[in-house]
Amino acid sequence: MPGRKRKVPTPSSDSSSSDSSSTSSEKSKKVKAIIADLLPSKSRKLYEKTYADFLSFAKIKGQPSESDILLYMHDLAEIKKLGYKTLWQRYSMIKSGVQARHDTWYRRYQAAP
Repeated sequence: MPGRKRKVPTPSSDSSSSDSSSTSSEKSKKVKAIIADLLPSKSRKLYEKTYADFLSFAKIKGQPSESDILLYMHDLAEIKKLGYKTLWQRYSMIKSGVQARHDTWYRRYQAAP
């Protein structure tokens, strides 16, 4: 219903800071495991290969930038002559890889210069 506010649970006040940091670490590990399991089981290898191909092209070891993805997609379109449907599939696979491995997506960042 519009205008209806949901009550957000708050952590208990009697937990110590070391407990909350270890709990936060455990939650983070669980979330990463869940995200990794979200990939379709039949196509998991294809997703992983596509992401690995992208990283190899970009020659990066950390988190890829939006510019890296743009250059890779341009390469696929112009040099390898892939069609639009295939480009969208590859983009989606790369996006899934970035989300699963780096816990982020680029809508949070400003546009590349």
